[in-house]
Amino acid sequence: MKTKAISSFFVLFAIVAGIGATTPAAFADHSEVTIVPAAGSGAPGCEETADGCYIPGTATVDVGGVVIMSNTDSAA
Repeated sequence: MKTKAISSFFVLFAIVAGIGATTPAAFADHSEVTIVPAAGSGAPGCEETADGCYIPGTATVDVGGVVIMSNTDSAA
């Protein structure tokens, strides 16, 4: 009987460990994000395109994180 209880414990432990190992991190690392203009964003109407005016269109950064706006377009 004691062997069966110990075996059950190890099986339960293996299942919990497997679930824990395959669960993605709930809080991903968003300490820095770089935002660049999308191609053609120098022309009026960029907000109506599929890409929008900036890439990424939506950014998530931690409190105290760094946001870099890089002006790489050729518009004057």
